[in-house]
Amino acid sequence: RISALTQLNSYGLEHLHVANYGVGGQYDVDVDVFAEASPDKDFDLFSVVTYLNDVEDGGATVFPELGIKVKPRTGTAVMFYSLFRNGTGNFLSRHASCPVVYGNKWIAVQWARRSYHYTRYPCTLDRLDFFMPLSSEIFSSMAKVKDVLELVQDYDVKVEFFDNYIRAQEQYLEYLSQILEVAENADQLLSKDLSPEHPAVVFRYFHDTNVIHRLKNKVDVFLDEERNNMQFDSEDLRDFVAELPTEEDLNGTALGITRLKATYKLNVSDIANGVIANRPSRPLTLPEILDMIQYTYINFVEVKGGNILKFGLDMIYYLDRRWTQLTEKEMADILTLQLKILSFGGCICTHEYKHLLSSLMLLDPNADVPSNAHCISFTRSPDCQYHREEFALDRIHETFYKLCRNEPVNPIAAVVPYLSQQRHLVCKYVHNNHPYIILQPVKIEYLNENRPTVAILHDVVSRRERRVLRLHALDFLKRATVTTKKGQVPSPSKISQTMIVKNAVVNKYFPSFRQRLLGVTKLASRSFESLQVGNYGLGGGYTIHLDLLFPAVKHNFTDTTNNRLTTMVTYLTDVENGGATVFPDLGLRVRPQKGSALMFFNLFRNGTSNNFTKHASCPVLYGEKWIANQWVLRNGQEFAYKCDLSNEW
Repeated sequence: RISALTQLNSYGLEHLHVANYGVGGQYDVDVDVFAEASPDKDFDLFSVVTYLNDVEDGGATVFPELGIKVKPRTGTAVMFYSLFRNGTGNFLSRHASCPVVYGNKWIAVQWARRSYHYTRYPCTLDRLDFFMPLSSEIFSSMAKVKDVLELVQDYDVKVEFFDNYIRAQEQYLEYLSQILEVAENADQLLSKDLSPEHPAVVFRYFHDTNVIHRLKNKVDVFLDEERNNMQFDSEDLRDFVAELPTEEDLNGTALGITRLKATYKLNVSDIANGVIANRPSRPLTLPEILDMIQYTYINFVEVKGGNILKFGLDMIYYLDRRWTQLTEKEMADILTLQLKILSFGGCICTHEYKHLLSSLMLLDPNADVPSNAHCISFTRSPDCQYHREEFALDRIHETFYKLCRNEPVNPIAAVVPYLSQQRHLVCKYVHNNHPYIILQPVKIEYLNENRPTVAILHDVVSRRERRVLRLHALDFLKRATVTTKKGQVPSPSKISQTMIVKNAVVNKYFPSFRQRLLGVTKLASRSFESLQVGNYGLGGGYTIHLDLLFPAVKHNFTDTTNNRLTTMVTYLTDVENGGATVFPDLGLRVRPQKGSALMFFNLFRNGTSNNFTKHASCPVLYGEKWIANQWVLRNGQEFAYKCDLSNEW
């Protein structure tokens, strides 16, 4: 929880320090760094003091410089930074523990070293404090999807949060019923016999009121003992619910399944029956299917290779055939969705819309759907665009989806003269006399050797490096963005989460990985960008794009522009189904293979972009995909990759 809240690396957390203060126990004013703290030394970046119990009197944590006092409260923690960004000590964080007057005090102190957090708490010359905002999005990272599913598995949700609450409420209502019954008896007694002098009357009345008193005390004790269970909005439940997927995640998941259907031509009946990539699961219920259609409809986005509205109609037609025993409300819900989709697609003036609308009015005359009263005539064969099975795809998108499905495609005519013949493609070991790989050369498998060069570098990242990179990135993944005129923004064309690993961190903790890339490419290290680690979400992929910096999307570059010369996509995991990297113009498809890297050049020698390297990441159909992108800029490669006036390699 500390790592998730602070967005800092869990590797930098020291051993947990548990302490107990007796009566009179205290800690004088101190700071959690040494006086000689400086940028070149490693000290505690921040401290988290967690209170394990309440203290009846005394034991507060105070910050004299800030005038802040924190009273111990079970389950809470006080967090503060001990260093500025430039590595010097922040003595405003001096603090002390007041003496315990009555009771005892238990705490657990967590310190974190500065040296492990350069990526999330980057060093600067100023003294600014730093705290990362939380990201609630889950669906765009399969690693986070797995985490939340494991969280739910760890909890017996029904027992821990609902059974106890319901049991406590039932017991509470039973006590109240008993009090009410006795009170009614007392009221009836006084209404029938008002002789206070009669000893039996007085006894019965006092008996009833005493029973009420005893029951009230019993209720007070019960409420005290069952305080947590009586609160449906308990702290534990709030913590649990805060980790659960949001409506945004449900929407993203529905769109992800739609994207998978469009890409891999999945059958709607298989989806409804819970079968994806020939892997069975529990069939979807009718409410789940309706929710999926609803989310795809209200968040209409065109999906190349298919259509979200058509997906909704296909699912509804499947429901019509599959379910024969529906309630009137369920039938009305299905008809309403169907009419809204047809309306959105411009299909109001069709016989189908007219017939469905009449059926809906019989079930629910007050249904809120668009009227077709303005239609002068009705078409018998609807030609509205959203009724078609698929959009008419342009060549490049048609090729993209064929490659994702591993169907044979031909490269475009313009690139054919530059493609290597299959018989000329080779695999070879390369060391380039680089001292780091001369004894263990890297195997290169050429997919195309000229204009552009596309190759697979095998075994360039070790198992340990793959594991550590994934673990290092896991706590800091953020929704991937694309570059626009408005800056970096999330995009439906890129469903993944990424984090940036600074070069200083890569060189310190992953030197072998960087040296292998330097040795095999012969490129200058000063032009290597920071490493980008990415994890794809449900149906996650990246549509066709170029790895050029903005505004490369629209313009070629001159040799004075510093742009991305080379891309190396390192695969940190295998992917069971889907997730291939494809080049539509070249007709190439590369399946992720853990430990290998896909390398290709984005620029000609004269600095202009080569559009033949347009590529895309196919949606992940089943499994988990982790990658590490390494881009190398052109400037600084004057000797390793000499400039030329021609558009040659």
